[in-house]
Amino acid sequence: MRLRRCVGHLLVTVVAVLGAGACDAGRVPTAPPVPVTIALAADPGDTDVLNGARLAVDLVNEFVGDLTVPLAAQRGLPGLGGAPLRLVTVDTGSPAALTKVPGRLSAEGAVAVICAGPTATAIAVSGQTERLRLPFIDALTSTDNLADLGHEWYFRTAPTDRMLAEAAFGLLRHQQVAAAARVRLGVLHDGRADNLLALVRQLAGTAGYRTVVEVDTRTGPDYAIASEIALAGATVVVSLAGTNGGATTAARVAGALPVPAPVLAIGPGFAGMAATAPAGEPVVLRAVGWSAEYVSRNPLASAIAERYKKRFGKAMTAAAAEAFTATLTLAVALDTAGDADPTAVRAALRQMWLPATQLMLPWNGVRFDATGQNTLAGAVVEARTRTGFRVVYPRELSTVPVPW
Repeated sequence: MRLRRCVGHLLVTVVAVLGAGACDAGRVPTAPPVPVTIALAADPGDTDVLNGARLAVDLVNEFVGDLTVPLAAQRGLPGLGGAPLRLVTVDTGSPAALTKVPGRLSAEGAVAVICAGPTATAIAVSGQTERLRLPFIDALTSTDNLADLGHEWYFRTAPTDRMLAEAAFGLLRHQQVAAAARVRLGVLHDGRADNLLALVRQLAGTAGYRTVVEVDTRTGPDYAIASEIALAGATVVVSLAGTNGGATTAARVAGALPVPAPVLAIGPGFAGMAATAPAGEPVVLRAVGWSAEYVSRNPLASAIAERYKKRFGKAMTAAAAEAFTATLTLAVALDTAGDADPTAVRAALRQMWLPATQLMLPWNGVRFDATGQNTLAGAVVEARTRTGFRVVYPRELSTVPVPW
């Protein structure tokens, strides 16, 4: 009896195993999720922006449980069944390359575009994506009137010139809170920042500051420009520079003043300024949307910057950080939409809110207004010291006194 019972159990087990195998054989294997393609429109020689975007895609596609950035705690986009992101780069480094952008986007099947280039490039590519009806995220530009183009598919994560200038004037008010009538501004510009010049005039007038002279730094030698600033009695120099050359000239001119004056620096030209101040040069206080010194004190930002350095062999830059943030913002929109359809992605961007705790930049978060501008982007003011740039404003983020 015992032998017969054992044989019976064995037959039942074999039948069950064979039956399960037959069921599995008839089941259609689950196909892996289809990658979602996004495009980065940039100059191929700008490796910083390319690497920043690549790092964001890596964090989405891999499991990175030790970072609190969105989508890092799983693989792929959970809202799209775990679909990975696929990043393609589109050359915008020349006029001829710009004409080929629409064809490349269509051929690659891109559902949205991140642009990491100057204002002219952003205008050209956003016009193309408007016609293609693709979401466009502007990662780098600050020119205020881009949001006034009336484009329905345009979004910008970066701070505007107004945000940067307001941070600089906020520091000025902080330093001269009881002496607005005695503040006399000497404005230096390089002829490439007309919108900034009009903005500074407006902010100065609102604050009650008197602008005593405006000088184009291209009009003469440093000593002559410095003499004009000094004769006008300027107590603060506001320097507007659209290029690195304009920023360098402004620092030299301020250094040639017979009576030293602080320099409030606004404009993209100051982003590439040498971090340490040579002996004898004046205090330069620049308004920026990114600060390496802030990153070193923020655990999340520091961890992201360390991953960047480990992967690409160099320190993270402002351009890399802003491209990273724009790419991550687009990934969150795709995941929230749960659909790779461009219209659904645009709707998700319009409803987006990312808190400051999930960003590596000194902003209040990401939230777009009706024009597509991130209203929670922000700026800090850094002072150039002998040991590098240090945050001095806003006060809650500062680590050293303002060297006024």
